[in-house]
Order: sequence, then C-alpha cells, then structure tokens
Amino acid sequence: DPENYNWRPMDELARELVRDLGLEATLEWAAELPEGSLRGSAWSAAYAVWASQDPKEASLSVLKMPEGTDRNLAINGLVSAHAHEDGESAAIWAAEIDEPGLRESAMIRVGRQYYSQDPEAATQWFASSGLPQSAWERLTGQD
Repeated sequence: DPENYNWRPMDELARELVRDLGLEATLEWAAELPEGSLRGSAWSAAYAVWASQDPKEASLSVLKMPEGTDRNLAINGLVSAHAHEDGESAAIWAAEIDEPGLRESAMIRVGRQYYSQDPEAATQWFASSGLPQSAWERLTGQD
C-alpha cells in the first residue's frame, strides 16, 4: 500500500527474488516498478544481497552507474550490507548518496553501527560528516 508504506515486505520479496531468480532478473523486475518507495526498496534490497555475496562486483557496478536515483539506491543497498561489518567503509559509501534525505538517513544508520564498533573513530567521523548536531543523539542512541 503506497499510501501506508512499510518497506519490509518489498525488501523481503526482493531478497527472495534474488535468491530464486538471480540478481539480473530481480533488477530487471525492480526497474519495471513505478518510481517511488516500492521500487526504491526493491532496488536497495537487491543490491544489499549482491553486496553481501560479491562486494567487489557490486561496488564496481555502482561506480559505473550514472548519478541518479538508481545509483543512490544501489549505494543504500551496499551500505545496508556492510554497515554491521565495516562502519568506516559504509560511512564513506553513504556520503556518496547525492539525494540529501536518503544520504542523511543512510549516514545515521551507518553511524549507529560504526559507533557500536568504534566509538572514538565514529565520533571523529561524525565531526566531519556534515550531519547536523541533532543527528548525534539518534546516532548514539541518546534520544
């Protein structure tokens, strides 16, 4: 229901499609969805699965993409796949998203993971991240 959107069902569906049909078929399917939150969730989830399975190829694919919505969503997927393992790299990728709202959301999500992995490094990263000071409380769980 696009009017009462919940990202989780589309995320789960896209992950199942990657598993059952493969990445290429899933991305083709996602590209046919209308622009908006459903398509965005499907695209991000497909890239998250790919980045979990083959981070090098997924990263190279993103680097070849033209700037725009699909690239931003692919980066969001990369970030989701790796934030829990490598907060520093995920933070670098999240900063590459050029849509401000999505970038801030991804950076806060990554920052939470990064802070739980290495509070000192995450604090230094935050100081130069460009995020508003109000994001610090959400990032550290102090809100």
